Amino acid sequence: MTESMRARVEKAVQESNGALTIEFAKTAIAQKEREIAYENSLPAWKQGYASKNAVATAQNDIAYFEAVIEFLTEQAAAEAVAETVQVIAAIVTVANKAKAVRRAVATLANKLHRLSFSLSDSFKRAWAFVRAFNGLLPSLS
Repeated sequence: MTESMRARVEKAVQESNGALTIEFAKTAIAQKEREIAYENSLPAWKQGYASKNAVATAQNDIAYFEAVIEFLTEQAAAEAVAETVQVIAAIVTVANKAKAVRRAVATLANKLHRLSFSLSDSFKRAWAFVRAFNGLLPSLS
């Protein structure tokens, strides 16, 4: 995603007040894909400038909504990390630190998995985050 696209998406998400969701973007992408399929199914003699312009516009809209999905997923992941930080902060007071660390990793990994990351990738990211956090809190070692 380019910087200009990121700025455009960020502004649109802020102005939408929660109306622009991942589900809405997926629905819009499906609609645009149907529009492209219709325009491409027309006979060659009907596919003029207007048809090509409609396909190009739909492709640009698809790129925009894919950027919206990426941005909203990043926001949701950041919120999941913030919640997990609270769980990890509670680890400092827990007697069985190994169990608490595994619990924090599992909590974060499940939240990332719900955000459409693969389970393997979500656990790798969660462990990387906890290792980085562990470096900040030597009392966890």
